[in-house]
Amino acid sequence: MSRPRIRPTFEETLPTSIARVTSELIDALKDEHAPVRGKVGRLSAEIVIVRAERVFWSPHLSLAFDERDGRAIMFGRFSPHPSVWSGFVASYALFAIIAICGSIGGYSQWSIGQRPTALYAVLMAMVGFGTSYGAAFIGQSMALDQVYAMRHFVDRCIERASEREHDPTATAS
Repeated sequence: MSRPRIRPTFEETLPTSIARVTSELIDALKDEHAPVRGKVGRLSAEIVIVRAERVFWSPHLSLAFDERDGRAIMFGRFSPHPSVWSGFVASYALFAIIAICGSIGGYSQWSIGQRPTALYAVLMAMVGFGTSYGAAFIGQSMALDQVYAMRHFVDRCIERASEREHDPTATAS
């Protein structure tokens, strides 16, 4: 059983070349009716939900492509939008600072014989950590439909790239 992740990842061996997959992604992203938008490079892609459907908890999909043992590999990571992810990281840093300062203050109070009331800051920081961690999973559950839409979009592009490799006269459907 795998443990839950704040930023779910996947790795897949591609049935065709990286160039074909990225080319298909570029073509599919040009469709104005596609559920996603994005940017595609030679070895990476960034995909987001269309602006009209995007909300605070909408996912961001980062794809990286690599060659291993002569096979094309795609590595993907779903995460909050980078600005939201930065907010999570900043909140973790803030709670860590509060916990460290509370620990130092509590130890100082205890060492001079006072009641270590500053340790309440550590407790508050732990509650903050837990709340942020839980919020990540709540956001994931709220964005599940969009995660599936993004993954389906990428999977369909891979299928079309593979079809075109085996039948160069095939057109996009």
